[in-house]
Amino acid sequence: TPTSNLSLKKPRKGNKNLPDIKFVNKTVHKITPENPVIDIPSFLTYIHKTYGVSYRYIAEVLGISSTYLSYLRRGLRRPTPQVIQRLSNIVAPQELFSSDILIISNSFFATSIKGNNMVAGKYTLKEAAYHFLIAKQAEGKSDATIKFYRENLERIFWWFRTYSPVQYIGDVVVQQLREFFVYLATEKNRWGIGSTSSRKPASKSTIDAYWRTLQSFFTWLVNEEILDQNQNPMKKIPRPKVSSKIIKDIPLKVIKEVLEKCGHNSFTLVRNRAIIMVLLDTGVRLGALSRIKLRDIDHETGLITVLEKGDKLNLVHLNVTAMSYLKVYLEIRKEYTCEFLWVNQDGRRMQKSAIQIMIRRLKKYGGDYRWTPHTFRNTWAINLLRNGSDVFSLQVLGGWVDLDMPRRYTRAMNIEDAVRAHKKASPADRLAEL
Repeated sequence: TPTSNLSLKKPRKGNKNLPDIKFVNKTVHKITPENPVIDIPSFLTYIHKTYGVSYRYIAEVLGISSTYLSYLRRGLRRPTPQVIQRLSNIVAPQELFSSDILIISNSFFATSIKGNNMVAGKYTLKEAAYHFLIAKQAEGKSDATIKFYRENLERIFWWFRTYSPVQYIGDVVVQQLREFFVYLATEKNRWGIGSTSSRKPASKSTIDAYWRTLQSFFTWLVNEEILDQNQNPMKKIPRPKVSSKIIKDIPLKVIKEVLEKCGHNSFTLVRNRAIIMVLLDTGVRLGALSRIKLRDIDHETGLITVLEKGDKLNLVHLNVTAMSYLKVYLEIRKEYTCEFLWVNQDGRRMQKSAIQIMIRRLKKYGGDYRWTPHTFRNTWAINLLRNGSDVFSLQVLGGWVDLDMPRRYTRAMNIEDAVRAHKKASPADRLAEL
């Protein structure tokens, strides 16, 4: 994310009374926003905990890599003058943000907005974005959805400031948005931050993500009667075409081999096996899997209550085999008091990232497949259909609101059937037999 306008407090240009900012050893003193001497490691921790932002996001704001930020946090590198200056500009009054509210905790939108002039000609981009995010939060959108909109809008507005300055929302025209999408598709150093993912033109799915953000944003402006329908520039920009991905699963034979090797001691082996079996037998998403609590499991029926994305409750079912793996795990974790189902060896909750890393590491045991929690969801869905389930049952069990994804899995099955038929009736093979 570009850094120039991301601070809560704008840089104080030309002020000769600015404190002399120095780099000091991390053991010298505790950092406070008013302190004229910056203890870099403590200051980074202060920003992370107080503002409620990730270290990765801080690295983006500072225009540095996550690795370099990690060195700074541990006091292993001296920061450049540019990094020190950017850090000094992040300090802001406490009342301007709240770590409990995702929108306000973000430094780009957490500015005091005076008045509420909901007129397109006098409604700035930042004001519009702020109220849009508040509205989406009020609608009950998930934190991940709010973050998706917020981070995309940050970059979109950076592009406007850099390439096509616009102050008011009513001044945005369709040609500017077309130029923005061309920028996404062609620029090899997007956003000027030098990150690995931004050093090449955006993929079609990334471009589609920005289109969906802008579509939602301008639709909200029209619904709020800030813009007239004919003022909506997104009306003339069709949705980008995104290539359909080939859905791939992991063969059950390979998963069976991995089950014997997926841990380095008795606890992790039993836990990892249980995680794999729950993923395989329920198709539950990673977020929902990580949120399962002990009280959510009905041991008699095998039903588990899960909280899916969008804060939607769903019931998933474990059959006999998967339930037996889970019971073995529950037996060895009974000494721990954590309310969440999945824990590490010291009894602390196992976070989403830890589960994801564990699954990714299965590649060294299971060959050249895409080892992710979602690949297990694909494997679950395809095997359900392969063994006689219908798309309606799949929709209910998978927690989908419509039949779009179940039908995609059905198409994947049709392709498999066609490939098997081709193997039996290949014209080239028949030719070789003559």
